[in-house]
Amino acid sequence: MVVAALNMAAVTCGGCRNVVVHETGDPDVIVVEYELVGTHTATGVTASALFIGVLRTSHGILAQWREYQHTLAIAQAVGQAQAGTTEVLL
Repeated sequence: MVVAALNMAAVTCGGCRNVVVHETGDPDVIVVEYELVGTHTATGVTASALFIGVLRTSHGILAQWREYQHTLAIAQAVGQAQAGTTEVLL
């Protein structure tokens, strides 16, 4: 796990795409699905991964952001990037 985390530092964020916002029964909470795109800086390999965020506001400001991701799939994508794969979609 530590090795995967260290390898992730070599990824440059390329932005978010396919953003979908879901309203909930609580007006202060939304759920956001999105795809985060990044490039492995050492190899130039582009990868993307799906994320889910649960955002809560309080008094009109963002009070909490919980993010859920498939960390094993992300670590595997970084490993594939280091092995020379040209593009990875998780």
